[in-house]
Amino acid sequence: MNKTRVPKHLKRRLLVPPPKEITITPKLLAFNFKQMDYSQGQSATDWAKEDLLGPLIERLRGLSSMTLEEAKNSGSNVFNYYDTFPPADRTDFSYPHHISRDAAWCGFHVSGRVCVIGHLVDDHVVYLVFLDKDHRFWIVDKKNT
Repeated sequence: MNKTRVPKHLKRRLLVPPPKEITITPKLLAFNFKQMDYSQGQSATDWAKEDLLGPLIERLRGLSSMTLEEAKNSGSNVFNYYDTFPPADRTDFSYPHHISRDAAWCGFHVSGRVCVIGHLVDDHVVYLVFLDKDHRFWIVDKKNT
């Protein structure tokens, strides 16, 4: 009986398992506090005194389980993508010097009119910039008044 020998370099290839199926997981929102600007809006201390930090943490927790598209489509105007900084006649805030002029702005409601404003990087990292409990970042006309 004539046995055919398999060369060593081919044996190794036969022992390597087939590649696993690759699945691409959409990136979930992440939040970064590095670029907070306390010269406008309120500070974390102010929010702590008004019991707003608990609801903020809960909102961050909820949003961090969503992709950008899911957050934008979550309804009830919770997450807003602004694309640009508001015009001067629609905001009480000034453009922060430490943020790039081409930043894409976004914000989310914590409860009622209480908002947090930031800018978006890589479609999933929100750098928080302003705490805005009085909804003064993007001023809108009151409805039905």
